[in-house]
Amino acid sequence: MPPVLVIEDDRFLRVVEVVLDPKASAERRTAYADFFAHDEPDFDGWCAKLRQRVPKLYPAEVRMVEDQDSCARILPMPMR
Repeated sequence: MPPVLVIEDDRFLRVVEVVLDPKASAERRTAYADFFAHDEPDFDGWCAKLRQRVPKLYPAEVRMVEDQDSCARILPMPMR
């Protein structure tokens, strides 16, 4: 079972989804490759290197949340 990462739906933080979640949309991947093109012309290669550095996090399911209430609904209740 892949890890689940819950992240604030922030424009810059969405790159985490692109790097770690294989289900990220092709449209989002293309947009971030374009955004990073000036600094990282081989965006796909850069993503692959990052994935190799965090093998316990890739692949992951990345869930983007709008606010704290959304985050609380997604996260499991702590065990007592």
